[in-house]
Amino acid sequence: MNFSAPMATQLLLNQVQQGNHENFVVSPLSFNIILSMVAAGSTGSTLDQMLRFLDSKNIDDVNSKFSDMMMAVASSGISSKNSSDGSLLSLVNAIWVDKRFPLKSSYQEIVKGIYQAETKNVDFEKEVMLTLVFTVSIY
Repeated sequence: MNFSAPMATQLLLNQVQQGNHENFVVSPLSFNIILSMVAAGSTGSTLDQMLRFLDSKNIDDVNSKFSDMMMAVASSGISSKNSSDGSLLSLVNAIWVDKRFPLKSSYQEIVKGIYQAETKNVDFEKEVMLTLVFTVSIY
């Protein structure tokens, strides 16, 4: 998962080159999480391409790397509210899918169990903004 830092750096450079002087935040950790969740639901040539990009042998390797990464974050002390310097890292993950394309229950279990993310089926044509505002407000 060594791709995320260079990707984040490139995105930041693109912002500077475009003359964007507003605040811009990029999370390499989020890249890892998102692409790993996508890989977990992929098959065939899409999965093969995702595995190459994530530098992994198979989906179990992707899931294992994710678990290792999250354990490293947790053991660093920054994920604990009781850390000595008062810092806190909190992650909120979710997959939003148009209600016309329901996810397989096996994928939902993987996303919830391994990635600790919820899945939400929404009507993208009508409900997405209201649902987004509500979801963000509860976290």
